[in-house]
Amino acid sequence: MENKKSHGGARENAGRKALLGETKVMRVPQLFEPAIKQLIDHLKEQSKKGVPEVETDIFLRDLLGRQVDLSIKSKLRNLKT
Repeated sequence: MENKKSHGGARENAGRKALLGETKVMRVPQLFEPAIKQLIDHLKEQSKKGVPEVETDIFLRDLLGRQVDLSIKSKLRNLKT
């Protein structure tokens, strides 16, 4: 007798949907987590406001514990379709 269970296990389309599109699981050093979050916030800000150019300063530490000042400047391009 075959006994199929209707609960438990993976189900198609189950779970929370990603707000920003498809996601990728990655292992990164904990030191870099704040910088990665700031980069995502930088890109979200530019998308939401629709401004052509955004600049963000990020302060983090490298793997040896030294302070690194990182400046991110993004500029939207006029892409013709």
